[in-house]
Amino acid sequence: MNSEEILKAAQAEKKDGEYENRIKDKSALISIVASLFVIAVMFYFEYLVFHRFDYGKPAIILLISSVSDIFCGIKLKNKKNVILGAVCGFLFIICIIMYVGALIK
Repeated sequence: MNSEEILKAAQAEKKDGEYENRIKDKSALISIVASLFVIAVMFYFEYLVFHRFDYGKPAIILLISSVSDIFCGIKLKNKKNVILGAVCGFLFIICIIMYVGALIK
């Protein structure tokens, strides 16, 4: 193999790796959106039937969003994502406190 063939092979591998990463990212995003939809439906169903709020389900949504945004912000050095993740983390803590408070009642 000459240097041009080696270069073409390396570029082809890089493209395949990028494609795989995009597919993995897209599949993770689709699974997160699907699970958020199911959690939202469960949350509203519980409110309509039992007339109470379960703050555990929104806490799960906020935790997923917080961890995802903070990780993405740190890896990409994007302060906006880190701040958004911190806000979601703060709201997650509030939901957990409200969840525990509702259990104590």
